[in-house]
Amino acid sequence: SILHMFLVPTYEQVKPTSEKMLPALSAALLSAQPVMENAHSASAKGKKGNSGLRRPEKPPYSYIALIVMAIQSSPTKRLTLSEIYQFLQARFPFFRGSYQGWKNSVRHNLSLNECFIKLPKGLGRPGKGHYWTIDPGSEFMFEEGSFRRRPRAAEIKKIQIYIIKIK
Repeated sequence: SILHMFLVPTYEQVKPTSEKMLPALSAALLSAQPVMENAHSASAKGKKGNSGLRRPEKPPYSYIALIVMAIQSSPTKRLTLSEIYQFLQARFPFFRGSYQGWKNSVRHNLSLNECFIKLPKGLGRPGKGHYWTIDPGSEFMFEEGSFRRRPRAAEIKKIQIYIIKIK
């Protein structure tokens, strides 16, 4: 589908820099263990906040992919918004600390992407806390564990130019 082409690239579109990293990366993302980032990568690549300190670099995944990782990690394959936040904070340093703008992005993606379904509340669960799940018709897009962010237009253009040169 068109949505799949643009939001969740295939493995061939964005191969990791090291083939040895792929199994460890996938296992770490879906396990209960947090992903640790070394101090060098966090300080060298992150953005400066108001305090002058650099916050950790944003993970190389789209918000859709991050939300899917969170939901798929649940035994029931459904999570509340709060549980999605907790998953992201536990695994990625970017989502910790004083910066809160990422929460708007998570809410935006849950609400506007058809691959997420807001489940009705149960009778015994009044108030906030709807569960979110993945639309069964969209699950095929995430089956291969391809969660990497799609290449930017400039990166795609470089790849296209390279392919033309080697032909």
